[in-house]
Amino acid sequence: MDDHHHSYLPTPALMRRARGTYWRSIRAQLHAIGIDDMPRNGPAILSRIESPDESQQYVAAELGVTKQAVSQLTDTLVGRGYLERSPDPEDRRRVSLQLTERGQEVVNAIARGVDAVDAQLAERLSHEQIEAMRTGLAALADVKAADTAAGTGLPRPSRQLRRISPIFPVSDLARALAHYASLGFDTESYADGDDYGFARREGVELHLAAHHGHDAADHVHA
Repeated sequence: MDDHHHSYLPTPALMRRARGTYWRSIRAQLHAIGIDDMPRNGPAILSRIESPDESQQYVAAELGVTKQAVSQLTDTLVGRGYLERSPDPEDRRRVSLQLTERGQEVVNAIARGVDAVDAQLAERLSHEQIEAMRTGLAALADVKAADTAAGTGLPRPSRQLRRISPIFPVSDLARALAHYASLGFDTESYADGDDYGFARREGVELHLAAHHGHDAADHVHA
């Protein structure tokens, strides 16, 4: 579609067309390094771990979610090996979050994804046009914030649960993966380990965690 046609589209339509451009680029970079379990808003959390001035409340407002949702997402990122917790050396009552080596690889991939889109924008727009676009987006964000504070407009409907990835304990990961493979699932172990694996089929994703003391007569053989 040419620029002439774009000029006749209303702003909301243009925003819908542009939505996801950065995420698609980031996702391609994550796929290139073998990352396939990154939650949708995970990159936003990981990219801000090294920016301690940005609180959970700030990140939650940017993502349009609650602080509890940010906390839950952080727990997921810890569980999947992207972040690690440790006591804050300056305040033992607090917990500090740091990127793991895997988490840093993701942050680097995110930067490459963003740079790829920025480079394409620079080929299409002048520096002044890009700055004008950013100014316009910032103004729209201010309008949204003002409307939210004033209570005008309808709030976004509550999110519906569209996907769930349950974690099942198994006594023998290799045996469990073989079982799900026989049922038509695509299976793999995490980082060639013997403690965590995945089974995926038709949009369903199961996480299997090895618990060597778990009863062998578990759900896998039900």
